[in-house]
Amino acid sequence: MDYKKLYDQVYTMAPTYGDFNHGRDAVEFVRSYNFRSIIELGCGSGEWLRTVDPPQGVGVDVSSPGADLTLDITRGLPFDDDSFDLVAAFDVLEHIGFDDMISVLFEIRRIAPRAIVSIGYGPSGHKHPGVDELHRTIMDQKQWIKVIKDSGMIFNRIIPPKYLCFGEW
Repeated sequence: MDYKKLYDQVYTMAPTYGDFNHGRDAVEFVRSYNFRSIIELGCGSGEWLRTVDPPQGVGVDVSSPGADLTLDITRGLPFDDDSFDLVAAFDVLEHIGFDDMISVLFEIRRIAPRAIVSIGYGPSGHKHPGVDELHRTIMDQKQWIKVIKDSGMIFNRIIPPKYLCFGEW
């Protein structure tokens, strides 16, 4: 799947697509840990990372002009092991195919000892001409938690209302 091509098309048709802050419910929670370095995957406009404002923050997105680094996370992450204190991925994993998503989970594990993720568990509802469903992996809450746990994450907390999961490897 060429995710860059897909999201280049989405951002062309809907320039504000990445502006919605899916991690807004986690801002104060993450701030309370005083993480030194955070990488946000699927950062969109970069609003969440700017709001949390860690000493070192890197926003990564496959297409958004708000990203510090534009790359397809399914092809690996160009960072050394344990480069960050935390990986944040809000409404990202469901946008990639299942096999790619499993690889991304192991990359997340490699580059940081902790992660906070949120999952959209149903169809995205975004309809753009010529663009199929944006959520490539659709599972219910129990399936998502199992897959994430199977990657090695030990959940410290599941934060309502959305499947916001915070844990460590």
